[in-house]
Amino acid sequence: MQMHSDTNSTIDAFIPLDHRQSQAALFAEKNGIATAQDVRPEYHWYHTADGTESDAAGYISDSVAGHVLNPLVSNKYAFTAPQDRWNYADQLLEDSVLNTTGKLVSYDWKDNGASSFRQVVLPAHSKVIRDGGDEIAFRIAEWDSCIGGAYQLKAGFYEWLCANTCTRGEDVLAIRAIHRGRPRKSITAEDREDMAYQEQKRYGKLLDATKNALGIYETTITTLQELATLPVMAGADTLNFFRALLGKSKQNRALADHLHAKTEEHFAIKDSSWFDVHEVLTDYAARGTGTETLDNICDRSRQERETLAARATDFMLAFNQSPMAASEAMAA
Repeated sequence: MQMHSDTNSTIDAFIPLDHRQSQAALFAEKNGIATAQDVRPEYHWYHTADGTESDAAGYISDSVAGHVLNPLVSNKYAFTAPQDRWNYADQLLEDSVLNTTGKLVSYDWKDNGASSFRQVVLPAHSKVIRDGGDEIAFRIAEWDSCIGGAYQLKAGFYEWLCANTCTRGEDVLAIRAIHRGRPRKSITAEDREDMAYQEQKRYGKLLDATKNALGIYETTITTLQELATLPVMAGADTLNFFRALLGKSKQNRALADHLHAKTEEHFAIKDSSWFDVHEVLTDYAARGTGTETLDNICDRSRQERETLAARATDFMLAFNQSPMAASEAMAA
Protein backbone atom coordinates (compact mmCIF):
# COMPACT_ATOMS: atom_id res chain seq x y z
CA MET A 1 0.00 0.00 0.00
CA GLN A 2 1.32 3.43 -0.91
CA MET A 3 0.85 6.25 1.58
CA HIS A 4 0.41 9.88 0.56
CA SER A 5 0.03 13.06 2.60
CA ASP A 6 -0.14 15.20 -0.50
CA THR A 7 0.30 14.30 -4.12
CA ASN A 8 0.58 15.79 -7.59
CA SER A 9 -0.87 12.66 -9.13
CA THR A 10 -4.07 13.29 -11.04
CA ILE A 11 -5.71 10.09 -9.93
CA ASP A 12 -5.61 10.86 -6.19
CA ALA A 13 -5.17 14.62 -6.06
CA PHE A 14 -7.37 16.62 -3.68
CA ILE A 15 -7.77 20.18 -2.45
CA PRO A 16 -6.53 20.53 1.18
CA LEU A 17 -8.78 21.60 4.03
CA ASP A 18 -7.29 25.12 4.10
CA HIS A 19 -7.11 25.25 0.26
CA ARG A 20 -3.32 25.65 0.45
CA GLN A 21 -0.96 22.95 1.71
CA SER A 22 -2.33 20.02 3.65
CA GLN A 23 -1.43 19.75 7.32
CA ALA A 24 -0.45 16.13 6.69
CA ALA A 25 2.16 17.34 4.20
CA LEU A 26 3.53 19.85 6.72
CA PHE A 27 3.65 17.13 9.36
CA ALA A 28 5.58 14.90 6.96
CA GLU A 29 8.10 17.66 6.25
CA LYS A 30 8.79 18.10 9.98
CA ASN A 31 8.79 14.44 10.97
CA GLY A 32 9.89 12.60 7.84
CA ILE A 33 6.73 10.50 7.68
CA ALA A 34 3.06 11.24 7.15
CA THR A 35 1.01 9.35 9.69
CA ALA A 36 -2.40 10.40 10.88
CA GLN A 37 -2.04 8.10 13.90
CA ASP A 38 0.06 10.83 15.53
CA VAL A 39 -2.84 13.29 15.57
CA ARG A 40 -5.35 10.99 17.20
CA PRO A 41 -8.12 12.74 19.20
CA GLU A 42 -8.77 11.23 22.62
CA TYR A 43 -11.83 11.50 24.87
CA HIS A 44 -11.38 12.37 28.57
CA TRP A 45 -13.94 12.70 31.34
CA TYR A 46 -13.79 15.63 33.70
CA HIS A 47 -13.33 14.78 37.37
CA THR A 48 -15.27 15.97 40.38
CA ALA A 49 -13.66 17.51 43.45
CA ASP A 50 -13.15 14.07 45.05
CA GLY A 51 -11.31 12.81 41.97
CA THR A 52 -14.04 10.59 40.52
CA GLU A 53 -15.11 10.80 36.90
CA SER A 54 -17.94 13.19 36.15
CA ASP A 55 -21.20 11.72 34.88
CA ALA A 56 -22.02 14.89 32.98
CA ALA A 57 -19.32 15.88 30.54
CA GLY A 58 -15.84 15.47 29.17
CA TYR A 59 -13.43 16.97 26.67
CA ILE A 60 -11.38 15.87 23.67
CA SER A 61 -7.66 16.48 23.26
CA ASP A 62 -5.01 15.32 20.80
CA SER A 63 -2.72 12.43 21.70
CA VAL A 64 0.59 14.18 20.99
CA ALA A 65 0.71 17.71 22.41
CA GLY A 66 -2.41 17.48 24.52
CA HIS A 67 -4.14 20.38 22.76
CA VAL A 68 -7.76 20.63 23.83
CA LEU A 69 -9.76 20.15 20.64
CA ASN A 70 -13.23 20.39 22.16
CA PRO A 71 -13.42 21.66 25.76
CA LEU A 72 -16.93 20.43 26.52
CA VAL A 73 -18.86 17.46 25.19
CA SER A 74 -21.88 15.90 26.88
CA ASN A 75 -22.11 12.39 28.25
CA LYS A 76 -24.28 11.53 25.22
CA TYR A 77 -21.51 12.40 22.78
CA ALA A 78 -20.70 9.17 20.93
CA PHE A 79 -17.00 9.63 20.33
CA THR A 80 -15.12 7.39 17.93
CA ALA A 81 -11.60 8.38 16.92
CA PRO A 82 -11.31 8.90 13.13
CA GLN A 83 -8.52 6.31 13.02
CA ASP A 84 -10.92 3.65 14.30
CA ARG A 85 -13.44 4.57 11.61
CA TRP A 86 -10.67 4.39 8.99
CA ASN A 87 -9.72 0.91 10.20
CA TYR A 88 -13.40 -0.07 9.95
CA ALA A 89 -13.57 1.20 6.35
CA ASP A 90 -10.32 -0.61 5.48
CA GLN A 91 -11.78 -3.86 6.82
CA LEU A 92 -14.86 -3.34 4.63
CA LEU A 93 -12.59 -2.92 1.61
CA GLU A 94 -10.59 -6.03 2.44
CA ASP A 95 -13.78 -8.10 2.87
CA SER A 96 -15.41 -6.77 -0.31
CA VAL A 97 -14.88 -7.76 -3.93
CA LEU A 98 -12.92 -4.57 -4.62
CA ASN A 99 -9.35 -4.89 -5.89
CA THR A 100 -7.16 -2.97 -3.42
CA THR A 101 -3.87 -3.56 -5.26
CA GLY A 102 -1.77 -0.38 -5.16
CA LYS A 103 -4.22 1.36 -2.84
CA LEU A 104 -3.37 5.04 -2.38
CA VAL A 105 -4.15 6.73 0.94
CA SER A 106 -4.08 10.48 1.59
CA TYR A 107 -4.75 12.40 4.81
CA ASP A 108 -5.41 15.93 5.87
CA TRP A 109 -6.45 17.63 9.08
CA LYS A 110 -6.78 21.04 10.66
CA ASP A 111 -7.36 22.63 14.08
CA ASN A 112 -4.64 20.40 15.63
CA GLY A 113 -6.52 17.31 14.41
CA ALA A 114 -10.04 18.27 15.46
CA SER A 115 -11.20 17.96 11.84
CA SER A 116 -9.89 15.18 9.63
CA PHE A 117 -10.09 13.94 6.07
CA ARG A 118 -8.95 10.70 4.50
CA GLN A 119 -9.10 9.54 0.92
CA VAL A 120 -8.55 6.03 -0.42
CA VAL A 121 -8.07 5.60 -4.16
CA LEU A 122 -8.15 2.22 -5.88
CA PRO A 123 -6.05 2.48 -9.08
CA ALA A 124 -7.08 -1.05 -10.05
CA HIS A 125 -10.56 0.35 -10.66
CA SER A 126 -9.45 3.38 -12.68
CA LYS A 127 -11.10 4.05 -16.01
CA VAL A 128 -10.23 6.27 -18.96
CA ILE A 129 -13.34 8.00 -20.23
CA ARG A 130 -11.71 9.09 -23.49
CA ASP A 131 -8.26 9.26 -25.04
CA GLY A 132 -6.06 12.12 -23.95
CA GLY A 133 -7.14 12.31 -20.33
CA ASP A 134 -10.26 12.21 -18.15
CA GLU A 135 -9.07 9.26 -16.10
CA ILE A 136 -11.35 8.48 -13.18
CA ALA A 137 -10.69 6.10 -10.31
CA PHE A 138 -12.87 4.63 -7.60
CA ARG A 139 -12.39 6.74 -4.45
CA ILE A 140 -13.53 6.45 -0.86
CA ALA A 141 -13.50 9.72 1.08
CA GLU A 142 -14.10 10.16 4.81
CA TRP A 143 -14.66 13.32 6.81
CA ASP A 144 -14.97 13.68 10.56
CA SER A 145 -14.80 16.40 13.20
CA CYS A 146 -15.12 16.60 16.97
CA ILE A 147 -16.01 20.30 16.87
CA GLY A 148 -19.17 20.09 14.82
CA GLY A 149 -20.46 18.02 11.96
CA ALA A 150 -21.10 14.32 11.54
CA TYR A 151 -18.86 11.55 10.26
CA GLN A 152 -19.32 11.11 6.51
CA LEU A 153 -18.14 8.49 4.06
CA LYS A 154 -18.64 8.74 0.33
CA ALA A 155 -17.56 6.35 -2.39
CA GLY A 156 -17.66 6.98 -6.09
CA PHE A 157 -15.71 8.48 -8.95
CA TYR A 158 -14.67 12.11 -8.73
CA GLU A 159 -12.85 14.35 -11.17
CA TRP A 160 -11.76 16.46 -8.24
CA LEU A 161 -12.35 16.34 -4.53
CA CYS A 162 -11.96 18.91 -1.75
CA ALA A 163 -11.14 17.94 1.83
CA ASN A 164 -13.93 20.33 2.88
CA THR A 165 -16.49 17.76 1.52
CA CYS A 166 -17.00 19.33 -1.92
CA THR A 167 -16.76 16.80 -4.75
CA ARG A 168 -17.15 16.85 -8.50
CA GLY A 169 -18.33 13.52 -9.78
CA GLU A 170 -20.78 10.79 -8.86
CA ASP A 171 -21.51 9.17 -5.49
CA VAL A 172 -22.38 5.47 -5.48
CA LEU A 173 -22.34 5.04 -1.69
CA ALA A 174 -22.91 7.58 1.09
CA ILE A 175 -22.89 7.07 4.88
CA ARG A 176 -23.48 9.67 7.60
CA ALA A 177 -23.26 9.12 11.35
CA ILE A 178 -23.96 11.75 13.99
CA HIS A 179 -21.94 11.87 17.22
CA ARG A 180 -24.75 10.99 19.55
CA GLY A 181 -25.43 8.00 21.78
CA ARG A 182 -26.66 6.98 25.21
CA PRO A 183 -25.21 8.27 28.49
CA ARG A 184 -22.12 6.19 29.13
CA LYS A 185 -22.95 5.10 32.68
CA SER A 186 -26.45 3.91 31.75
CA ILE A 187 -25.09 1.25 29.39
CA THR A 188 -25.22 -2.26 30.89
CA ALA A 189 -23.41 -5.45 29.92
CA GLU A 190 -26.56 -6.63 28.14
CA ASP A 191 -26.66 -3.34 26.26
CA ARG A 192 -23.11 -3.91 25.09
CA GLU A 193 -23.96 -7.40 23.83
CA ASP A 194 -26.93 -6.04 21.92
CA MET A 195 -24.82 -3.20 20.52
CA ALA A 196 -22.21 -5.72 19.31
CA TYR A 197 -24.96 -7.78 17.65
CA GLN A 198 -26.46 -4.69 15.98
CA GLU A 199 -22.99 -3.65 14.82
CA GLN A 200 -22.47 -7.07 13.24
CA LYS A 201 -25.75 -6.70 11.32
CA ARG A 202 -24.83 -3.17 10.26
CA TYR A 203 -21.43 -4.34 9.04
CA GLY A 204 -23.10 -6.97 6.87
CA LYS A 205 -25.38 -4.38 5.30
CA LEU A 206 -22.46 -2.02 4.64
CA LEU A 207 -20.47 -4.85 3.11
CA ASP A 208 -23.32 -5.60 0.71
CA ALA A 209 -23.60 -1.89 -0.11
CA THR A 210 -19.85 -1.70 -0.79
CA LYS A 211 -20.02 -4.64 -3.16
CA ASN A 212 -23.05 -3.12 -4.88
CA ALA A 213 -21.24 0.21 -5.23
CA LEU A 214 -18.69 -1.38 -7.56
CA GLY A 215 -21.46 -2.56 -9.89
CA ILE A 216 -23.02 0.91 -9.96
CA TYR A 217 -19.59 2.41 -10.63
CA GLU A 218 -18.92 0.07 -13.57
CA THR A 219 -22.36 0.70 -15.08
CA THR A 220 -22.11 4.49 -14.80
CA ILE A 221 -18.58 4.55 -16.22
CA THR A 222 -19.86 2.66 -19.26
CA THR A 223 -22.53 5.36 -19.70
CA LEU A 224 -19.94 8.15 -19.46
CA GLN A 225 -17.66 6.44 -21.96
CA GLU A 226 -20.58 6.24 -24.39
CA LEU A 227 -21.44 9.92 -23.83
CA ALA A 228 -17.82 10.80 -24.69
CA THR A 229 -18.32 9.28 -28.15
CA LEU A 230 -21.48 11.27 -28.88
CA PRO A 231 -20.84 14.75 -30.31
CA VAL A 232 -23.18 17.65 -29.65
CA MET A 233 -24.30 18.44 -33.18
CA ALA A 234 -25.49 22.01 -32.53
CA GLY A 235 -25.33 24.48 -29.67
CA ALA A 236 -29.11 24.64 -29.57
CA ASP A 237 -29.17 20.97 -28.57
CA THR A 238 -27.70 21.69 -25.15
CA LEU A 239 -29.97 24.69 -24.61
CA ASN A 240 -33.02 22.58 -25.47
CA PHE A 241 -31.76 19.83 -23.17
CA PHE A 242 -31.29 22.15 -20.20
CA ARG A 243 -34.71 23.74 -20.75
CA ALA A 244 -36.38 20.34 -20.96
CA LEU A 245 -34.53 19.23 -17.83
CA LEU A 246 -35.32 22.29 -15.72
CA GLY A 247 -38.80 23.33 -16.81
CA LYS A 248 -40.42 26.54 -17.98
CA SER A 249 -40.38 28.86 -14.97
CA LYS A 250 -38.52 32.16 -15.33
CA GLN A 251 -35.85 31.16 -12.83
CA ASN A 252 -35.36 27.74 -14.37
CA ARG A 253 -35.07 29.28 -17.84
CA ALA A 254 -32.39 31.61 -16.46
CA LEU A 255 -30.48 28.64 -15.04
CA ALA A 256 -30.81 26.77 -18.34
CA ASP A 257 -29.34 29.77 -20.15
CA HIS A 258 -26.52 29.96 -17.60
CA LEU A 259 -25.63 26.26 -17.96
CA HIS A 260 -25.81 26.55 -21.74
CA ALA A 261 -23.35 29.48 -21.64
CA LYS A 262 -21.02 27.48 -19.39
CA THR A 263 -21.23 24.57 -21.82
CA GLU A 264 -20.20 26.81 -24.72
CA GLU A 265 -17.23 28.04 -22.68
CA HIS A 266 -16.29 24.44 -21.90
CA PHE A 267 -16.56 23.40 -25.55
CA ALA A 268 -14.10 26.16 -26.47
CA ILE A 269 -11.33 24.65 -24.34
CA LYS A 270 -12.18 20.95 -24.27
CA ASP A 271 -14.29 18.75 -26.53
CA SER A 272 -17.92 19.08 -27.58
CA SER A 273 -19.38 15.74 -26.58
CA TRP A 274 -22.26 14.93 -24.28
CA PHE A 275 -19.70 13.88 -21.70
CA ASP A 276 -18.58 17.51 -21.65
CA VAL A 277 -22.17 18.53 -20.94
CA HIS A 278 -22.04 16.05 -18.04
CA GLU A 279 -18.84 17.74 -16.79
CA VAL A 280 -20.54 21.15 -16.77
CA LEU A 281 -23.44 19.72 -14.78
CA THR A 282 -21.20 18.00 -12.22
CA ASP A 283 -19.26 21.23 -11.78
CA TYR A 284 -22.55 23.04 -11.15
CA ALA A 285 -23.55 20.31 -8.70
CA ALA A 286 -20.35 20.83 -6.72
CA ARG A 287 -20.00 24.61 -6.82
CA GLY A 288 -23.32 26.06 -7.89
CA THR A 289 -23.20 29.10 -10.13
CA GLY A 290 -19.80 30.08 -8.73
CA THR A 291 -18.97 33.65 -7.80
CA GLU A 292 -21.43 35.12 -10.26
CA THR A 293 -24.37 37.08 -8.86
CA LEU A 294 -27.46 35.65 -10.47
CA ASP A 295 -30.45 37.15 -8.71
CA ASN A 296 -32.85 35.69 -11.24
CA ILE A 297 -31.71 32.11 -10.56
CA CYS A 298 -33.20 30.35 -7.56
CA ASP A 299 -30.72 29.00 -5.03
CA ARG A 300 -30.50 25.24 -4.81
CA SER A 301 -28.86 23.26 -2.04
CA ARG A 302 -25.90 21.10 -2.90
CA GLN A 303 -28.03 17.98 -2.49
CA GLU A 304 -30.63 19.38 -4.89
CA ARG A 305 -27.92 20.23 -7.43
CA GLU A 306 -26.41 16.75 -7.16
CA THR A 307 -29.83 15.16 -7.65
CA LEU A 308 -30.40 17.34 -10.71
CA ALA A 309 -27.03 16.39 -12.24
CA ALA A 310 -27.63 12.68 -11.65
CA ARG A 311 -31.08 12.91 -13.24
CA ALA A 312 -29.62 14.75 -16.23
CA THR A 313 -27.00 12.06 -16.82
CA ASP A 314 -29.71 9.40 -16.87
CA PHE A 315 -31.54 11.28 -19.66
CA MET A 316 -28.59 12.28 -21.85
CA LEU A 317 -28.38 9.10 -23.88
CA ALA A 318 -32.14 9.09 -24.42
CA PHE A 319 -32.11 12.77 -25.44
CA ASN A 320 -29.34 12.12 -27.95
CA GLN A 321 -31.44 9.38 -29.56
CA SER A 322 -34.84 11.08 -29.44
CA PRO A 323 -34.94 14.66 -28.08
CA MET A 324 -38.73 14.88 -28.17
CA ALA A 325 -39.38 11.61 -26.34
CA ALA A 326 -36.69 12.35 -23.75
CA SER A 327 -38.05 15.87 -23.19
CA GLU A 328 -41.50 14.45 -22.53
CA ALA A 329 -40.03 11.92 -20.08
CA MET A 330 -38.09 14.64 -18.22
CA ALA A 331 -41.22 16.77 -17.96
CA ALA A 332 -43.24 13.87 -16.53
